[in-house]
Amino acid sequence: MRYFVHLHGTAGNPTHLMHQNGCVLFPDPETVALLGDFDGANEALHAARERYGAITGCRFCCPECHAPARVAAGPAAESGANGDQPQ
Repeated sequence: MRYFVHLHGTAGNPTHLMHQNGCVLFPDPETVALLGDFDGANEALHAARERYGAITGCRFCCPECHAPARVAAGPAAESGANGDQPQ
């Protein structure tokens, strides 16, 4: 599946949203960057956080990665089994 990052956060919230191609909430194409093709949303989210920092998945197309309460804490706040360090 192909994933994109919405580069414009909302006012007061620097967190970016990650979307799958074809999402019903896909933003204006001029405001997204192609992240790439990945086997799953969690793999894409890891790559997105390495490139862009604070990222969460769209609640509609990437619900397994939509965790606003954990975004500020970074990747280590996720399952923790993979040894990622906060960014």
